Parts: sequence; structure tokens; C-alpha cells
Amino acid sequence: MQTSRGVMSGLTTTPMTQSSTAISEIKNYILAKGLQPGDALPTESQL
Repeated sequence: MQTSRGVMSGLTTTPMTQSSTAISEIKNYILAKGLQPGDALPTESQL
């Protein structure tokens, strides 16, 4: 159903929590570096 404001106009965004932001950034790091299961993640201070 499309309104004059567009299909997505009724959706609202919620602010990300600190934990969901951390999860998202770790996933992005894994994808960017091409890490595979068993590969070591950097320490918290390195991130």
C-alpha cells in the first residue's frame, strides 16, 4: 500500500543500543577482513 508520502513513510527508526552497535561493528569487521570460522578477533582495545 503506497501513500502520497511513500511506502516507507510509516516506519520509524529506533536508536541503536550500545550492544547492538557493538555487534554491528564486529560483524562489519569480520566481513571487511574476510574472516572465517576459527580466525581470531582483535582485542577490545585494538577495535
